[in-house]
Amino acid sequence: MPNSLFPAAVKIEYDSPYAPHTMILPIAEPNTAVPPALATTTVDTWAGGTIALGTMVTALVDVLKAFYTAGTVFRIASLLKINLPPADQTPIPLFSWGLNIPGTSVSTTWNKATQQTLTFRTAEGGQSKIVMLDHVSFNDFNKIIDLTGQAALQAIVDQWTADTNGWAGRDTSRPLNFLQAAKTLNEALRKSYRMN
Repeated sequence: MPNSLFPAAVKIEYDSPYAPHTMILPIAEPNTAVPPALATTTVDTWAGGTIALGTMVTALVDVLKAFYTAGTVFRIASLLKINLPPADQTPIPLFSWGLNIPGTSVSTTWNKATQQTLTFRTAEGGQSKIVMLDHVSFNDFNKIIDLTGQAALQAIVDQWTADTNGWAGRDTSRPLNFLQAAKTLNEALRKSYRMN
């Protein structure tokens, strides 16, 4: 099922020193009670078990935060349910919860209007991406394909691809292989921030 958030996704809202941003990350099938609530929601894992949704999301944010200064705060996460195509694909919010996790990087390198895109190959041959905005650049915009010496990036890859988690690509399969991390300046953000 290419390019669909089905069956569900997590929306993570974070505020950088410059603007609010959102990540929408696909997940495997969530298991919710009635009414749905964080305390009772799990996600199917690729190893055949389940994991608490809150545990999985916090573990990912805990490795993402290394690329942001304390001026960035991951504020809120929400579970979104998506109907089976070809039905309406508008995400249906089920519930939200507070994160309030600040960035931990002490780097003073450029971070305004930056974009880092981590790209993965999924088990079904599709692509999966994590897009990070206003992240610390370490003043290095070279593409990374070899994770040797890249402990902070490796930690994200390990969380995103672990079979004990339930993160997914837009083809509803497991993110499996890291392909690259590409950094650039986001032109839309540059214009929004009046940097041109």
